[in-house]
Amino acid sequence: MARTSLKALEIPEGVTLEDNQGVITFTGKLGNMSLKIHKDVDINKDDSTISFSPNKDTKESLAITGTMRALTANYMQGVENGFEKKLELKGVGYRAKASGKLLELTLGFSHPVKYQLPDEVQVETPSQTEVVLKSHNKQILGQAAAEIRSFRDMVISSKLDDHTRIASSPDFFSMSTLRDLIFHVQEHQFTIPQLK
Repeated sequence: MARTSLKALEIPEGVTLEDNQGVITFTGKLGNMSLKIHKDVDINKDDSTISFSPNKDTKESLAITGTMRALTANYMQGVENGFEKKLELKGVGYRAKASGKLLELTLGFSHPVKYQLPDEVQVETPSQTEVVLKSHNKQILGQAAAEIRSFRDMVISSKLDDHTRIASSPDFFSMSTLRDLIFHVQEHQFTIPQLK
């Protein structure tokens, strides 16, 4: 049975890999990154492919071999093409504006929420409700997107009993009238059974 973790990866044109005592440096048109290979994994590299093999006969060693292969594939794609995440703001009056490494979000608070992006991440706002994040580092890109998405939790962090019950509803994140429900109760009055 073939195992994916043992299959060779093609090295794309324009990407160079340099093995320096267990640390692989990836260089491409979008930058360079380094990956330290686990001690239980051997590197097998030729001119056009790279593969990994466990140097111990254990399940853990085989599992970490698969992890090193997946990270290597991500690093090669990152320095060649990069990664992109698109976020969409849904809510009455929600807006986003990017200027350099600063993302300013209007989420219904009395003040805009400002988020400073990591150096490796670029941001664009094609429209007021769209945020596009780009980076050659998939891990840092995912972390930045998660931190931006976490701002919605600020909306529901109120300690009021009504808000706590609303937030625990299984349909909470799919409700398009969430902002009105929490901030404009005089306009919309729902009971918890109506929300289910």
